[in-house]
Amino acid sequence: MLERLEGLAMIAAETLVDEQVTLMRDSPREYLALADATSDLPALCVDDARYTFDRPALLTVVDTAEMRAICSMCHAVVQCDAFATAALPPVGFWAGRQYPEPKDDTAA
Repeated sequence: MLERLEGLAMIAAETLVDEQVTLMRDSPREYLALADATSDLPALCVDDARYTFDRPALLTVVDTAEMRAICSMCHAVVQCDAFATAALPPVGFWAGRQYPEPKDDTAA
């Protein structure tokens, strides 16, 4: 059982790496700007797994409020926003916005 879980974790990690490579390839200028902005001083979200969580529906209102506040104080928010706008990441929380954007269930 443990071996199977480790194998699934490796597949998930490889998928994440593939997605990151695709995002970097499809928006290299924006990615390089973000990488440059965070080369000496990491983004404020760097150690917070909520920003790369692949199940955004499980984030609470408190989580997203905290994350938006952290993004608003981050030195790399402009570069992060430019990258996310260009790359349209499949998941994650970028420059104060959740990807994919939550569906508005209140729309008629």
